[in-house]
Amino acid sequence: MAVRLPLAVLLLTTVIIFLLCSNLSAVIINTVLAKKQVNHLGDQVRAQIANRIRSDLHLKLGLVPRFFEQGRDFMGASGIDPLQWNGLVNMTYFIRSFLTTFPPEARCCSAMFSYKIGRFIVVLVRPGGVDFWWSNTTAASTDIAEVDTFGAQFTADGKMPELKCPKLPPKEENPCALGLVPWTRNDGPTPFWFDMTAKMQPGEFSFTPTHIWPLDEVQLKVLGVTPLHENPLPVTRVPSGSWILGFKLGHLSAELANMSDFTGFMYLVETYDNTLVACSDADVPLMNDDKTAKLDPAESGNQLISVSAKKIGETCQWGECTGEESCVVNVDGETYFVSTFRYYEYGVKWVGVVLIPRHELMSEVDKSFRLTVILCSIIIVTTTILLILFVTCMVSRPLVRMKNAMKSISKLDLDVEDNSSGALITEIQGMHESFDCMLNGLRSFEKYVPTDVIVGFLATDKPELGVEKKTITVGFMDIVGFTTLAESLDPQVLVEVVGHFLEEISMVFASNHGTIDKYIGDCVMCLWGAPTPIEGAARHACRALLECISKLPHIHDAAAVKGYPALKFRAGLNHGECLVGNFGSSQRWNYTALGDNVNIAARLEALNKRYHTMAIVSEAVIKDVAHVLNTPADVDKMADHDFVYRFLESVSLPGKAEPTRVYELMGYRNTTSNSNVQLARAYSKARLQTNITVALHAFNKLVETYPDDYPSEMMQSQLANDPRIWNEAPGLHKDE
Repeated sequence: MAVRLPLAVLLLTTVIIFLLCSNLSAVIINTVLAKKQVNHLGDQVRAQIANRIRSDLHLKLGLVPRFFEQGRDFMGASGIDPLQWNGLVNMTYFIRSFLTTFPPEARCCSAMFSYKIGRFIVVLVRPGGVDFWWSNTTAASTDIAEVDTFGAQFTADGKMPELKCPKLPPKEENPCALGLVPWTRNDGPTPFWFDMTAKMQPGEFSFTPTHIWPLDEVQLKVLGVTPLHENPLPVTRVPSGSWILGFKLGHLSAELANMSDFTGFMYLVETYDNTLVACSDADVPLMNDDKTAKLDPAESGNQLISVSAKKIGETCQWGECTGEESCVVNVDGETYFVSTFRYYEYGVKWVGVVLIPRHELMSEVDKSFRLTVILCSIIIVTTTILLILFVTCMVSRPLVRMKNAMKSISKLDLDVEDNSSGALITEIQGMHESFDCMLNGLRSFEKYVPTDVIVGFLATDKPELGVEKKTITVGFMDIVGFTTLAESLDPQVLVEVVGHFLEEISMVFASNHGTIDKYIGDCVMCLWGAPTPIEGAARHACRALLECISKLPHIHDAAAVKGYPALKFRAGLNHGECLVGNFGSSQRWNYTALGDNVNIAARLEALNKRYHTMAIVSEAVIKDVAHVLNTPADVDKMADHDFVYRFLESVSLPGKAEPTRVYELMGYRNTTSNSNVQLARAYSKARLQTNITVALHAFNKLVETYPDDYPSEMMQSQLANDPRIWNEAPGLHKDE
């Protein structure tokens, strides 16, 4: 047995497969883009950290130029000449007060040198207080030399040599005229900041390269240097002194550690001599073991620093770094994303290196990936649900409409809505078109075959030829004068006239549970109780005939509007057992009723011609209606039946050995006029009279009372002309 799945299940299965494929595609796409995302995130993190470091360095190192600027303002406002001894002494108060405002971790010392008088003053801020050194003689002093280490010049190997205090130049030389820094190298090398200040313009400022500061706690420092000039400014603009501020860098490593949001770390490299300046890992040394020389990052004991420094060195020298270099290194099974940035401010030339573990960047990627998958899933699910609803609506709506229509068709209710449009799917639209063709065929088929018969066919798996005995009511109705009418009217007009009449009559029959068996020319054959059994078939048949009679004025009025002639009918009803079913051959069937009772109904319809009546019924019909009738006289005694009957007479029908009692259906008992009821009673009583004289007298009286009643007139004439046949059952004439 084939498995049938609802459309929703098929759609849901398709959606699940679609979602799986979509998520798999998202995984593949995100995996392909992961490297790009990692690089992008690495650049973002590097830029973020670089900006933070630049801001912090700019904030702290910016204290030095502010110090010099405020010092110049102080000297200008106080009239102090730092090139004179008194000026040097007076500047110690400003220097001391200003240095105490520096952050404790960055405090160092400041010194002012006067080339003019060959003397200097040093202010050193220590954790325990403030110390002062100054020279009170122009001779070299070993005491002074011991504290003057901040002015040392680096040697080629990065070591700081012992500084000898310089002496004044010979008096015969005019340093201003020579355009040179007036300082001799009698006892040692010239401090490197001498050359720096000699090249500076008034008010300029610069930092020196980093070097080791041996006092207090051995650590790295930088010197801020600015020149001192005589007033008025000499034409040569050669400085006559130097002002120096030492700035300790030991705190930078701790600040780098606080800036990192990752488990990786950062370090700074001095491009002047390619040495370490600071590192976010406090355990990484910045100097050699005896703290006399700085360390090259490639030779650092830290593997991450040395590996990353060598990797960067393969690309460029430290002094050539643009700050956009990046690479990937693997250390101890961990992959790190390495990128650089530059800090070139105030003469400082440092390169920063940021190392970020790849798994931490991937965690960001994973978060982004999960968020992307969730958002994509929500969008896909929402879109799919809407799509399912839309598709289901587009598919199910016409299918449900078709299902309801087919359910109605199964009951042969062919008055269903048009299903030929509304489907957006080609196949369903094709189904609708085929369905409409079938519906139109059934509507046409319904014109030829009774609706109840088709319903029976549809309810049967395999209809077959065959009949069964059923007790039913059979009716025949014929148009009066049809032959003459057909000869006088145009065929098309005849079809319209007869069609209009039969339309009205057929609707009445159908509304009273009648099944039109066939149209025989102008005659209608109708069945009550077949193919669908009904309770009170004869009662429904009688009601249908009376409704047709009452509807004749309306039919005539409608026909008159169109110029059609008024039509009348004759009808006959019989009730009894008949053979009902499918008659015919294997090629063509006909559902109908056959049998003696069918023939009787046809004869009763024809018998109306004799009595000039409209509806004649058999005694079997009355018995089925009233359930009790022993003699024609009992008709007048039945108080519970609905109709008024008049016994006409007993008639010998062809093929029947016994006469058949026939009755005229005159109307409803509760609506028929009292005169008609009296007529029916008097006529029936007179016709049942066996005494000819009494019968003739009764009919004479009826003719007087009801001069338009043709059956009474006919009985009167029969008694008067041939009384011998009064008690005999007349037969039907040949034309009847």
